[in-house]
Amino acid sequence: MDRQILPNLYNPRERQAIYQVMCATRQMGGHHMAEKEAEIRQVMNHIGITPTDQAISRTLTQQQMTATLRNMDDGPKLYFAKFISCIALVGGNNQKETMFVQWMNSEVGVPDI
Repeated sequence: MDRQILPNLYNPRERQAIYQVMCATRQMGGHHMAEKEAEIRQVMNHIGITPTDQAISRTLTQQQMTATLRNMDDGPKLYFAKFISCIALVGGNNQKETMFVQWMNSEVGVPDI
């Protein structure tokens, strides 16, 4: 069911912001980069992040990305939290990754469930 819902859940700007946060999560870990990259590619396929989205995402400022992610509805925010958590967990995570994911979830306003 997720594969049917996810491609239409995010607009292009949201996909671009999500891509950048996923890459930042990977960088925070600094380990098992190939496995983390594979997880990012899987999310990209599920939500429809295109090469154009990747290129445009590099032009967004942190403020633009944070504002975009904050303005999402709660459902998409929960998936966002799942995406970055899975990337952090691939290959084991470290304290930096955990702190980054927690900070991002707080900044974006991911609802507690």
